[in-house]
Amino acid sequence: MEKFDLPKPPTDSDSEQKPKKKMIKRVCSWCKADMGFKEGAEGDGEITHGICEKCSKEMETESE
Repeated sequence: MEKFDLPKPPTDSDSEQKPKKKMIKRVCSWCKADMGFKEGAEGDGEITHGICEKCSKEMETESE
């Protein structure tokens, strides 16, 4: 599985350090377009798949 280095969340020196949010890279299963990142339960740098808006519209058109 491909791993990505993600930016570190900002820290506030006046308060306790908050737990790091886990971020997952989102990729379209159909066209492999980068769909950004989302918070998730898996470890940092993981990839999850979905369907982008463009491919979703194409699938709707094909199913009609």
